[in-house]
Amino acid sequence: MAKECVAYLKDKIDMSAMLSRLNAALAEEWRSYARLVAAYEAMLAHRRRTPDADDADYLARTVLC
Repeated sequence: MAKECVAYLKDKIDMSAMLSRLNAALAEEWRSYARLVAAYEAMLAHRRRTPDADDADYLARTVLC
């Protein structure tokens, strides 16, 4: 990627191709983040369905409600 940036700065590369790759990388990062949030929400929902003494203390400290 660094070589492509240098080539772009020297006007030797098509900017649309680089922007397309950067956009795809950014989209993948957002998909990964969304999966992480969904997994966290599923874990919290499971803990709310089956509370323990330790879980109630954990939720009291971590969940913003």
